[in-house]
Amino acid sequence: RIQFWPPANIGDASSAEAILDRMISLYSSSLQENLGSGAFRSVRPNTRTFNMVLNAWSKKGGAECGGRALSIWKRLNIIALEEERNGETYSRPDVITFNTVLAALAKSADVENRDGKEKIVGEAAAQKAVELLDSIENPNVQPNQYNHGKNRGLTHIEPDEISYNTTISALANASKNCSNGVHLAVDAENLMTRMKKRGIEPSSYTFNSVMLVWGRSSGGLQSAQRAEALLRSMANPTIVSWTTVMNAYALADSARKVESLLNELEQQATEQNDHHLCNSIVLYNTVLHSLGRSSDDDAPTRSEALLQRLERGSSYLPKPDFISYRLVLTALEHCKHPDKALRARSVLDRFLQSMKKQNILPPLLQDNIQEAFNSVLTACAYTPSNASVHFRHEAARILVETFRDMNSYDWPGNGEDGNTKRNNGSIQESYTLFIQGCSHLLGSSPCERQVLITSAFRECCRKGLLNLVIWDKFCKFVPLEIIRSTLEDHLGYNIDHTFETVTVRFEDLPQKWSERSTS
Repeated sequence: RIQFWPPANIGDASSAEAILDRMISLYSSSLQENLGSGAFRSVRPNTRTFNMVLNAWSKKGGAECGGRALSIWKRLNIIALEEERNGETYSRPDVITFNTVLAALAKSADVENRDGKEKIVGEAAAQKAVELLDSIENPNVQPNQYNHGKNRGLTHIEPDEISYNTTISALANASKNCSNGVHLAVDAENLMTRMKKRGIEPSSYTFNSVMLVWGRSSGGLQSAQRAEALLRSMANPTIVSWTTVMNAYALADSARKVESLLNELEQQATEQNDHHLCNSIVLYNTVLHSLGRSSDDDAPTRSEALLQRLERGSSYLPKPDFISYRLVLTALEHCKHPDKALRARSVLDRFLQSMKKQNILPPLLQDNIQEAFNSVLTACAYTPSNASVHFRHEAARILVETFRDMNSYDWPGNGEDGNTKRNNGSIQESYTLFIQGCSHLLGSSPCERQVLITSAFRECCRKGLLNLVIWDKFCKFVPLEIIRSTLEDHLGYNIDHTFETVTVRFEDLPQKWSERSTS
């Protein structure tokens, strides 16, 4: 049976469906008179058989799972109608069948339609889920592709809380890749209203999902305010409820509103002596995220202040995690403050110190430490041109020190070569940022600039991390004679001495210089 066959359990949906097709074919053949006793009647698929195949598609996810689930659903209903005429209910779809099809459509709704071809993905998949739910809510209508007509096939199925929540989730998934998803949010809220009319009380999961669609709808401040109105209507909002609304305001560039919601929560916690919501670092990271996205000029300063408050701690405040530090660094690297390099380096130092105390698996820890170093290098490389001489000198100093510290850092979980577990693309970005920063900050010291850039270039080549971007920047910022001596004297690459311009193509350079490159 399919439920005991591995493909149905591990998600090999195509193989599971192929077996179902074979079972249907053998059973149909066994009904023919020329097969006598009908030896294959025992392989007749029942409701559970179909549900197992649908579940395999739902587990698999991806672009095709929604379409395949709909196809199987239609086939099952045709079989059920034929059985109904014969007074049988052997292969009758049930609410599990229905909800599994909705789940598969929700998975496909999470897939973006990149090539523009007609597919049951994204918004189209979400719309199919809504249409399917409509057909179950109103079975006594004219025949259509889902219900096959009045009082036939599907009148016994009653949509439950899972049915509505899964359909709303499909709308939430589709809204991620929709440029204007206000209509999806309206549909989601209408579904919640229909739940109530059927006597199904929406759960916090329902509310959170509808608020999520509003937050992703690209409707700006009005959509965020609608999400907040739903939050206010909840009897017991969860931490997810609050952070969903906060994210909606963050997407609407309303960081100050996010901060006011945090203040409201903290005040409630103090008044009620119940800090269970404020104990979550997710809540504070959501606020830091909103500050990182904010167009307010002082948002990075407010972000640092909140981080310092978490670092100082209290009886209920959570300790910052690696995400907290990364969010503040991101806010700093993109701001236009003249002293951002100094401030970013301070956050990096505290971040590295805190990481020693946290139990994080090496691969995750390495990726975040590498990105933290890159944030500081970015802050240095993009120090405003109108910054004072003092801040530009400080940025140059921090650039060199940070690049040096990154290369000498005792990376956790490394292999014998010290690099095997780190993300090579992020390391390449470090070299790109360093060269960019040297060019930007050391214009008045050309000799020092050339020495630093050529040294970094040689090291990059020896580590096999050279890519086209690094090569182009090296050629752009270093004089021709230095390029020639670097390639020949230091890296042993013989070039044509007759050339007077840099005509060496990147693809002609030794392959070993790029053997670990990701681009």
